[in-house]
Amino acid sequence: IEIIGYYVATKVTRTLKNETMHFGTFIDKKGAWIDSVHFPQSFRFSPFQGRGFYVLKGKVMEEFGVITIDVSFCRKVGWKGR
Repeated sequence: IEIIGYYVATKVTRTLKNETMHFGTFIDKKGAWIDSVHFPQSFRFSPFQGRGFYVLKGKVMEEFGVITIDVSFCRKVGWKGR
């Protein structure tokens, strides 16, 4: 999937190998929430760069009844104040 979302927040956590990974929250153009997971390897190549709009590319997955995007690439594409 490829989608554009407005960055809201991130949660940083550690993997079993003590690497940093991130859970992101975004809002799409209709106001729906987008949850994302950024594993260490993909986050190294495409980290968050602050507030703004991001293109997220990855696979949609469902675990424990929660739908998220396993992000393989994200890039900031712009910023718009509220």
